Amino acid sequence: MATNRAAVPQEVKDTRKYSLGTLLMLAPLAVMSTYYYGERALRMILLSALTAVIAEYIGSIFVRKKATIADLNALCIGVMIPLLLPASSPLWLPMVGVIFAIVVVKLPFGNARSFMFEPVSAAIAFLTICSRAYVFGYPKVGVITADSVILGPDFTPGTSLAAMLYQNNSIGTNLISMLDLWIGSFVGPMGATCGFALLAVLVSMFFSRREELYATLSFLGMCIVYAFLFPRVLTGRTVSVAMELSAGMLVFASIFLITNPAILPKTKKGKIAFGLFAGLVCMLIRNFGVFEEGVCFAVLLADAVCEQFDKIGLPSFLKKKQPEKAPLSEEEFERITDTSFIDVGEAPSGGAVNG
Repeated sequence: MATNRAAVPQEVKDTRKYSLGTLLMLAPLAVMSTYYYGERALRMILLSALTAVIAEYIGSIFVRKKATIADLNALCIGVMIPLLLPASSPLWLPMVGVIFAIVVVKLPFGNARSFMFEPVSAAIAFLTICSRAYVFGYPKVGVITADSVILGPDFTPGTSLAAMLYQNNSIGTNLISMLDLWIGSFVGPMGATCGFALLAVLVSMFFSRREELYATLSFLGMCIVYAFLFPRVLTGRTVSVAMELSAGMLVFASIFLITNPAILPKTKKGKIAFGLFAGLVCMLIRNFGVFEEGVCFAVLLADAVCEQFDKIGLPSFLKKKQPEKAPLSEEEFERITDTSFIDVGEAPSGGAVNG
């Protein structure tokens, strides 16, 4: 399909505007990661971002397409992937994830506006399958040194909320434990554990991305309802909901992964259905899957059928009935039947037919 040259720069500008907004939303999460885990967390983010830009440029050469570094989408991918990994990950782990996301998932299908699967979700799923020990090997909250890398001599493992839920263990009901959920003192992905930061980002969506908010809220709503109805802990349904929302990448995914405009359905009802489906699949994978965290797989499954959600119609009992037409009166019926049988080839009575 031919592309209007005048429209391409505008598309790039629109994507760049969206990416700038995403980077601003990611900023507080990066700051909190650096606060909790020190300079190593910042180094991981910067190195991953640089790898993303290089992968975009070199990968575009191999697929014979013009690099679209200017739209900043590659930079967003490079920042998000390390935020979803442990702070003690080896530096090559986010780099491998970034290269996979851009070279394998994004570029073969075009650009930031045309890929089939959300690249960050695909990268985390790939790393989860290939390097489970690295992806879920979380350190205790605190400053991470060079020797604190996973399997290193100073590595002190911690138990994440996702792992606790996987083992049906609870944090209890005391106030301090609940407060820790909000301030990010629990073990988990370095950019997805601070509840206050994630809540601030979620509130910002009311002002900047209200259309995408339908998918986010329906996703979170489904997760809350499922966690309340089918708790994995014995300390109460409220604790179950709090732990499920705070564990792993769930809230992060609801804000950044399922709202990608290249994948998200276009209609309001499609976005709501998309979020509900992704949330249900996420909770089913968490409850019955082999990994302690499965939100990335849920996003990919929802991406695979995203176009179908725009085709969903309302149930018949919710549709507005068309008003029935009033029956014809006897005079209207006779007038129609009389005029319909006039022989147009017959001359009027008393007249002659011109030959």
